Order: sequence, then structure tokens, then C-alpha cells
Amino acid sequence: MRRSTVLFRTICALALCILAAAPAWADVPSTPQNLEAHTTWQQYDNYTWGKAVYLTWQTEAPNNDNWPEHFSVYAADGEKQDYTGFELRDQFYARSYDSTHWQAAFDGHAVGTFSFYVDATNNDGTSDPSNIATITIPDTVSLFFAGYPQAPNNGGIDIAAINEPYLYQVGATTWSTGTIKYHLAPAQNALPAGLAIDENTGVLTWIPTEKGVSYFKIQISMPEYPGLVVEAIASVQVRECSDNNTSIAGIVKDQNGNPVTGGVVSAYSVIDTFYIPCAMANLADDGTFTLPVDAGSYIVLVDGQGFDAEYYEDATTREAATVINVDCGASAEIEMNVQRSFVYTVTGRVADQDGNGIAGVTVMFRVYDPQLPPDQRRQRPGYAFATYTEADGTYSIDLSNQYLYVAVASMSDTLGGRSTAQVQFFDHVGSIAEAEEIMLTGNRDDVNFEFNVGSSFDNSLSGRVTTNEGESVEAYIVAYQIGSTAQSYVSATVSNENGFYSLSSLVPGNYVLYVAPNSGNLSPGYYNENGAAVHSWDEATLIAIGETTEAVDVNIVINNVDTSAFGGGGLSGNVRGSGGTIGKGDGEVLSGTAINGALVTLIDNKGTVTRYNFSTSGGDFSLSSLPAGTYTLVIDKIGFAPYKGTVTIDEDNSVKMDVTLEPEVTTGVGETASNAVLARVYPNPAVNNTLLSFRAAQGTARISVVSAAGTEMLSLQAQTTDGDNALLLDTRGLASGAYFVRITTGGAQYTLPLHIVR
Repeated sequence: MRRSTVLFRTICALALCILAAAPAWADVPSTPQNLEAHTTWQQYDNYTWGKAVYLTWQTEAPNNDNWPEHFSVYAADGEKQDYTGFELRDQFYARSYDSTHWQAAFDGHAVGTFSFYVDATNNDGTSDPSNIATITIPDTVSLFFAGYPQAPNNGGIDIAAINEPYLYQVGATTWSTGTIKYHLAPAQNALPAGLAIDENTGVLTWIPTEKGVSYFKIQISMPEYPGLVVEAIASVQVRECSDNNTSIAGIVKDQNGNPVTGGVVSAYSVIDTFYIPCAMANLADDGTFTLPVDAGSYIVLVDGQGFDAEYYEDATTREAATVINVDCGASAEIEMNVQRSFVYTVTGRVADQDGNGIAGVTVMFRVYDPQLPPDQRRQRPGYAFATYTEADGTYSIDLSNQYLYVAVASMSDTLGGRSTAQVQFFDHVGSIAEAEEIMLTGNRDDVNFEFNVGSSFDNSLSGRVTTNEGESVEAYIVAYQIGSTAQSYVSATVSNENGFYSLSSLVPGNYVLYVAPNSGNLSPGYYNENGAAVHSWDEATLIAIGETTEAVDVNIVINNVDTSAFGGGGLSGNVRGSGGTIGKGDGEVLSGTAINGALVTLIDNKGTVTRYNFSTSGGDFSLSSLPAGTYTLVIDKIGFAPYKGTVTIDEDNSVKMDVTLEPEVTTGVGETASNAVLARVYPNPAVNNTLLSFRAAQGTARISVVSAAGTEMLSLQAQTTDGDNALLLDTRGLASGAYFVRITTGGAQYTLPLHIVR
């Protein structure tokens, strides 16, 4: 596992330096060079585009001693020739796309000319300022679409017929001075054959020759504003029938024969084993509906508030639905009967570890559509219902039985003036991946939560969750203590609308941070201080927390999911454990049993996440609609060695594979609540030496370095004092590779992974 430092406001003093002649371990970062200021178009609202600023610069190749912790950006009005009149604009955690090239982006600048410079900071000090870069930011521009074609399955109405001329006037508007130009670009594969657009008028012309839905991009630009291109994905459904007289029509009634209103009826075209949405209609006041369709085979779904969603005829799944065949010019008449839903009462209690009720806790039930396939359900939450606990910690809420729910309790807190929240999912887990799905069949009184409160540890861990583009992300963050077998997680929280999060009162030890975004377009992962989140916990940055540590700027960058990639392939399987100590806080041993909540991530050959999912309580997982290709598959669960391999997906087949995860030996062996410790290896990876820091009582410590095969490569003894101790370990005699450092004292034993890289 890679380990490195995070920015601390306080650093525990090392009580013992065993090697008196140890060299300096850090230097001031090198001065940023070749600073350049650039602008790029960014959308400010639905109508307006403006120039955002981004800066690029270089540094000398940093090493373990002078690696910059963060860069500070200073700005001043006008074109500056010296460093007077500048003010701090922002600070950016040191992330790079290689070891010498750096960049920072931000918006919100007013129109005008501005100058910038950058300096770099680490624990030893701040570098000299970079050169000054100046740039002029122009006024904003309005440019937006007023209309473009959308097929019915995309919420639109645009339909074409095979071998019939198709015409559409694309609408675009500007409030700025200039001329709008129109262009076409592929959205998935090549542009549909024969599709064209008039550059000046925006008129689309086409004679389609194949049935199906065609996707393409429409782009609008203005020559007066170079680089500004606004695009939208358009779609047209091409039908076999040239008229609009083909339909599926009918009525929806409840179990008592009364017409149902307030619902939506959808038709799905059945092609082989695929179900493609193609038409949608609202129920009329008398419960009737009409769905304009093409000739073909269909299934029909009715859904809405107050009744259970149902497929024709009396089916709860697509596979069990009755297929309706329709010819051109015909209307298929059907009657659908649904069960109106029931409302049940859910009650529970939120308490502390001593059983005392906690007042004012928010208890939220996140809503999921049970009709969605399992590989899409957690990624597409609907809305949520919430309530608050009373003075004795109890709560009550009424919920419909037509949905699946995930319950989460959020206990508000304040850290440094910033509002935070400690969260827990039902049933007593920290991650939404492990949360129990609730399907109501009656009243429930057992949805309870328990928080650990009143900790005496005066520490904290805080930062911000963003996308690669710097946008704020609302997400759940879980701190897992590596080596802890007493519970499956230590603390969890949720970031606010600006992406900020905070955790406090953590039991001292070593942690990794897991983050689960609320958006299905972003992928879960683990904090990595050198870039975007990683997909397995063994690659995460390890964060050392002592009794008074304040770890700040622990900023998490989330990967995007390529939601535009789809095809006919699939991947499914089962995840089981051959052993381990992961459970709902009770340390249960998994031996050949299913693993719940394992993160399954599929990554394409460009390093982009294509799909992700979580294993169910039975260990099952599935990923669907996959394009053909070879992917990297990562299956991860804290406490087990992650599975990492390749899998080839065919366009029309589903691959089945089962995975067994082996238990992972982690740090913290022998730790107890009364002797919580801070043990670290830095730098890691190491070259010629690395610093061991650990807490021990006065006496003798034995240090050994063991290879991955279990062979002892190095051993020594050192005298320790009561408290924090440090030892500079000479690693020049070790070859490149993976090792374990074992530190044995009179009161504890620690096992720390170490990587040697040359």
C-alpha cells in the first residue's frame, strides 16, 4: 500500500531519534517556473458562457524531501511588472499529471486584465514566487439551443419513417452580437448516412434507410468567439410505419375496478433480449392511455404514485411481461389492473453506545425503484423521506410499500465553525454499499441506529470532495481504520453542497477514506493524495491520526463514469470470502460465505470507469449493457486482498465469473483500546532509507523486514522511550519490491507494508 503525508496543523514531536546523525528529511519546494495563464469557455447558466482561468507551470522534478504540499495562487488587477498589490486568490493541493507539470483552474473572475503568480509550500517553508503571468478575460456570451430533435425514448416526439424525407428546424439563440453557425458531429459511432444540416439556417435534412434510434450531436458556434462550441445530443426514432395510426391503447384499473389516474404508461420495444423504451403517455382522468408505436413487439409498464408498478399482464418483471405484437396501421387494445399501494409505519430509535437516546438526529429513507435491475438501483436513487428523533431518540415515519428503501441516520456536529454530520446506514454499517435494502410488507419497529459519542480524542480529519474538473460533490465518506477488527468502520460523514466534509474524535491509528458519490455518473473510490481516487483500498493513501492530529486539506478527487458507453454485453458473478473479519461491527469471520457490499469496478483500456456496482447480501453482482472489449476488473472489500484482473466482453453475450477474496493481513496487530498507537513508514515507496515512527513504552523494540514470501531480510534492535519513537531504517541493501516491516515492543506489535523502488 502507498503511504505518504497529509497536511497537518499539528505534528506530534518525535520523542526519540535513534540515529543522532540522521540527515535532513525535507527541503523547501523548488520555485515554480514558466507560469502561463490561459482561458477556456465555461457555461455559467443555461444561456451564458464565460471565460474561466487556468494556470500551468513547471517545477524541478520533486523528490521525497522537497515534494510540495500545496501551491498558493496570487492575483492582482491589471498588468503587473512586480509583486506588489497581489492578494491570495486560492490554494490548491499538489496534484499533477506528471512529476514536473502542474495546473490549477478556477472561475468567477470579473471581466478585465489580471496578473498571477504562484509559490509552493511544504512543512519546511515556501518557495520563491514564480514569474508573473497576465491575461485578459472578455465579457460573457449568450448562446443556447431553442430546440433540437429528441426521440420518444429520450422524452421527445421526433419520429421519421424509412425512405421518407425528414426535415427539422434546429433552434438556437444569442443575445450577443454575432452570427450562429450549425454543425453535426458523431454521438456514438459515425453520423447517420445522408444526414445533413445547413450551416447558416440550422435545417436538418435526411432520408433514413434503417429502422431504429439514431443519435448524433448538433453543434452551434459563433465565428466572432473562437473556441466557443455548444453541443447537444439529438436523436430521431426511425419507424417502419410511415403514418401515426399504429398504437397500443387501453385503460388502467385498480383492484376494485376503479380507473387509475396520476400514472405514466411506457412501451418498451422487444428486440431479442433487449428492452428499448420507445413511447410514453400520461394516464387520462378516466384511466385511459394511447401509446403511438411502430410495427413490432412490445411490453407495457404502468407506474405512478399510490400504486404498485406493473407490466402487462399482471407481471412484476420485464421477463415475465406479456409481449404485444402490433402491425402498421393497427391498434392493440389492452386492460391493465394494478394494486393500490399501502402505507406502513416505520419506527426506531437512535442511541449512543450506552443506550441513551439522541435527540435531533435526522433519519432519512432513500427511495429506490424496485423495477430497476440490481446493477442500476444503487446508482439511481430517487427522492427521500426524512424525519427527526424526539428527546428520547425515537422516531416514526409513514412510508409506501411500493418502493425499496435504504435508511441512514445523520447526527449533526460542528468542527471549526463548519457544519458536519456523522452518519450511519441501517443495519449498523458505514457504507451505503453494505446497507440493508428495506421492502415493507407491514409496520416495522426495529430500524435502529447506534452512534459512538463522547470520545475524548481531540482530533479531526477534513477536506473537500470534487470531480476532476473541480466541481463540488455531495458524497458519503467512510473512514476505515486499517488493522481494526473490532468494527467494520470507524466513522462516516456526508459532504455538504460545496463538497466539504469533516470527521472528528477518531480512535488514533491509520485510516483509508472511502467515498461514495450521490451521483451515478461518478464512481466510488478511495482517497489518493497524488491524483484521482483509486479503486481498491490497498492503493489508497494511508492517513495517520494521533490523539491531537488535525489533518486538513485531505481532498478527494472522484472519477467520472462513462455513461455514454453501452452495448449488448454483460458481466455477472458472485463474490465470496475465504476468511476474514468483516461484519456488522461484531467481527464475524467470513469463511467461504458471501461478501456483501464489495465494490465491483469495470475500467476500459483508457482508464475510464465504464460501470460499477456493489455485491448483494448474497455476494451476487451484475453489470449490463456493456460495449465489447477487454476491461480491467477490480473487486474490492476492506479487509480482503482486492481482486484485479482482465475480462473480455462480447457484444451479445454475458460473461459469468465467481471471485474468492483472500483475507489481507494489515497493520495494528496487538493494538488495544487502552494502547491505541500511531505507527508509520515514511517515505513509502522508499529508495535508500525510510523513517519508522511508532509509539511504545520504555524498553527494547525489535524491527525486522520480511519479504512478501515471508523471508526475513533485515533485523535490528533499538532502545525505546515512553511515547513516540523514531528510527531511520537503511534500505540500501534491499532490492526493489514489496516487503513488510514488523515492529515488536513490549506492549504491541505492528506490521507495516513497505515498497522499495529504484
